[in-house]
Amino acid sequence: NVAEQILGANIQNQALLPLIVIPEKSVKGDFDLGYTTYPGIGHSKVDGTGLYNLSVLNNALTPINKLTIIDVLPFVGDKNLVSAQDGSYPARDTEFPVTLSGPITVPSGFTVYYTSTAPIDGLAAYDAIAAWETSPLDYSQVRAFKIVMDNGVTIPTQESRLYSFGVDTPNDYSTAEKIAWNSFGLSIDGGMTYNEPNKVGLEITAYQLEGTSFFDTDKDGNYDAGESAIPGVLVELLDQNDQILKTTTTDANGYYIFNIDLPGQYKVRMTTPEGLTITNYQPIVFDETVSS
Repeated sequence: NVAEQILGANIQNQALLPLIVIPEKSVKGDFDLGYTTYPGIGHSKVDGTGLYNLSVLNNALTPINKLTIIDVLPFVGDKNLVSAQDGSYPARDTEFPVTLSGPITVPSGFTVYYTSTAPIDGLAAYDAIAAWETSPLDYSQVRAFKIVMDNGVTIPTQESRLYSFGVDTPNDYSTAEKIAWNSFGLSIDGGMTYNEPNKVGLEITAYQLEGTSFFDTDKDGNYDAGESAIPGVLVELLDQNDQILKTTTTDANGYYIFNIDLPGQYKVRMTTPEGLTITNYQPIVFDETVSS
């Protein structure tokens, strides 16, 4: 990916600068075997986790003696960190927020700062107004973090540095099939100007199993017009070994739903109301897998 190897080159900002620094961001969700880079997308679950790696390779002929990274965590309504050529900040298109799960892992010679200040356009401007601290009391309140290379430290030519952090995804099933986008700003001039490599996405994968309990007047197994719902029926979600995972009861409309986090094979068992029998019975088996 030539654009990834050009400092400042991304989808929105195609500044053709020398091959000084090669930045890359990757993500790994709960369902992923390894880390994914753009244009791939990581996959996680509701109330799950995501892991990010930020790498910086010095591709210059001389050591890098200044390096600042600012990463704004995904939130609904977020924007790209670096402006487009027309000066605007296009939407980053995040559909759900994530929260930082703990401290950033950095190599020796780097200091991490955290802030709960709401982001504004322009990383240099944001850096100036944000309240930065090195030891936040609550990592879940962090909106962004900054990694600064200490004075006297350098990155020799053709050497890279890796920075890692983890996030938590919301316990909210409405986030299913939605994506959180993350990117970072990189400066090698002391934070005066920033450039932004390609963003990476983390998608929530979740499943729902639903059905209706009703009086099957014509005994054809179908919920037809004029047939009445049966509320209050006990419904159980079972695994492939018939172990009960979840229970619920049908609502006033005879409806039930189970939210399922993990791919696999599941069964549904309903308790037949007294005096009734099940018509046209067919075992319900739910089998779903995730591919990435």
